[in-house]
Amino acid sequence: HVMCFYGVGDHGGGPTRRMLEWIRAHRDFAPGVRLEFSSIGRFFAAVEPSRAACPVVEGELGPCFPGCYSAARPLKATLRAAELALDDAGNMLERSNHPQAPALRRELTEAWRTVCFNQFHDIVTGTATREALDVALRQAGGARERADELLYRLSRHRSARESGAVRG
Repeated sequence: HVMCFYGVGDHGGGPTRRMLEWIRAHRDFAPGVRLEFSSIGRFFAAVEPSRAACPVVEGELGPCFPGCYSAARPLKATLRAAELALDDAGNMLERSNHPQAPALRRELTEAWRTVCFNQFHDIVTGTATREALDVALRQAGGARERADELLYRLSRHRSARESGAVRG
């Protein structure tokens, strides 16, 4: 007994008609092997009699992406900090009357694009390669830095406006 997940995407999304047709057409594709549409419950019921002979595994079952749901904490923390800083910068920009507001909005949008790209499920969960996570962390840090720079520029403009040094 072997459990195989199928479907569109890398995590067993919905099957296509072509996939279903292939499984039906290849039900008996090898001696002693029969493909069946089944369920997880049926699989475990079928292998239960062999349970005592099965090894006990402690630790990660997925050695290529260990800890994928709890990994990449530095990336997750940096992305969250970037989100909060970008939200602050966006709120400040909307109230600023800054003479370069259109250009600052473009900078803000680009930083948000970087953050949103790195929220992709294979990156932010830690299921990407170490190299990809390193790049994502640098990009998230860069987005945070852009947000901080925007906040600084907007704060300086606001201070200057409130002190009367500039108008508008």
